[in-house]
Amino acid sequence: MAKIPELEDGNTIVNLASTLLGHFGAQAAHPSIPGISSSLQGARKVAVILLDGLGYYVRRAHPAAAKLLIEREIATISSVNPATTVAATTSFLSGLYPKENGWLGWVSAFSDGNYLSFSGKNASTDAFDGTSHSLPPYESIVERISASGHPAAAVFPSVVAGKGAPRTFSEELSALRKHFDEGKEFVYVYWTEPDHLIHEHGVEDSRVEETIAELCASLSSFADRLKEDEAILVIADHGLVDVREVDLAAHSDLIELMSRGFSIEGRAASLFVKEGMEGEFARLFRSYFPDIDLYSHEEVVASAFFGPGKPHGIFDSLIGSFLAVPRGNELLIDTFHYPNGGGFVGHHAGQSAEEKTIGVSLFAGAKR
Repeated sequence: MAKIPELEDGNTIVNLASTLLGHFGAQAAHPSIPGISSSLQGARKVAVILLDGLGYYVRRAHPAAAKLLIEREIATISSVNPATTVAATTSFLSGLYPKENGWLGWVSAFSDGNYLSFSGKNASTDAFDGTSHSLPPYESIVERISASGHPAAAVFPSVVAGKGAPRTFSEELSALRKHFDEGKEFVYVYWTEPDHLIHEHGVEDSRVEETIAELCASLSSFADRLKEDEAILVIADHGLVDVREVDLAAHSDLIELMSRGFSIEGRAASLFVKEGMEGEFARLFRSYFPDIDLYSHEEVVASAFFGPGKPHGIFDSLIGSFLAVPRGNELLIDTFHYPNGGGFVGHHAGQSAEEKTIGVSLFAGAKR
């Protein structure tokens, strides 16, 4: 069996967070990235714009549309494991790896069931079931930069932040400009696309290309008006690949051995097996899915798969009997436990370079 993949500290989205903390004189838990740090010298005001899913290779799948971002790349960095929005954006905002902050993926395993990490909804029904479930709080880099004496803010779209928040990317950029003009020195901006479109239509779809072109047009217009002491970094949380769904529910003997549906992500799936049935489950799983590596609970918690550092107090409980990690483009689904799951053309959270590599593009005001 293959050795479990491990994440190395030094050139990840967590280290980018450390770079920004260092730029503003705040303490970081992990090393900075020297090349990016030097590129920001002289910038008094810095924004990070995170375009969900627009990783290094997604940019290159649409070279004409993403030409602006490709031309302005100053570095490539890695996402975290798993390369997915919950884990990667939280790792950036906390400056900690998933192992350290407890935010591992889309679905989290609590003692009484599986719940969606961001919303707290029941993962099986996609509805609130009257119970309260939340992952550990953390002090964000926005808060830490503000506490260091440099006013900071965050901009989220209305689908995340609710009524009154920006509804379009252009409105987000207008909010960023207002923050800069009002004296904010660091601003984090999050936008949801092209992730959602790629999930539905795949990496190379024309609608994805059109959206990237629109995002870049808005960025170009904004960047042209940057002031001398202003800079923006445009990044992603991860990339995506086209996937082939494989359904656990097609094998009733496997389902009978599971104590609940899997958690985390379909390309980094935490599997919960009834006590004493681990050996039989592993035998059946490997016979049905020979291209998906299966690692034991003990292997996972002892490794740096979810990053280096000290494990959060809840980390061990979030990991099931096994972690399933595809070697190819397989996406595990489970229509027995999650009847509304599946239907994805593109996805992320796997081990491919296409999912994990992030381009960092710099735009700066003239003659700083």
